[in-house]
Amino acid sequence: MKVKEIMKKEVITVSPDTSFEEGVKLLFKSRISGMPVVNRRKTVVGLVSEKDFFRALHPSYQEYYESPISFTKFEELERDALAKVKSLKVRDIMTQEVEAVSVNTPLLKIGAIMLAKHIHRLPVIDGRRKLLGIVSRRDIYRAIFRNAFDL
Repeated sequence: MKVKEIMKKEVITVSPDTSFEEGVKLLFKSRISGMPVVNRRKTVVGLVSEKDFFRALHPSYQEYYESPISFTKFEELERDALAKVKSLKVRDIMTQEVEAVSVNTPLLKIGAIMLAKHIHRLPVIDGRRKLLGIVSRRDIYRAIFRNAFDL
């Protein structure tokens, strides 16, 4: 089975200039955990997920390593972190090195990529990296087992 048989063609996307707050609201409202970041030509330039938004609230490993004692007042940290992220854009937190697949990629290959790289979703692109659709781990799981076990 190929990805073109199961991919979602209507994809919720954001631009790199989308504000942090708008991105969070879009994930909440859409009930999704991540989305492609596209430019004006609908070319995939990144991916952003709940994990990226959540990670922006936490200190980096380097910050923590340099001063672990300053990261013990969690209510204060939360307030300060929320104030800090309000000035961020999606471009500041997105994953820029995007793994992507073509419409003819076999589902088991996509599943292997997802497992090996701890990825939950992959954009489906053409030769110019234009977004054609998206496929999630759940989509692949359901398609393979639905056929295999007549579900």
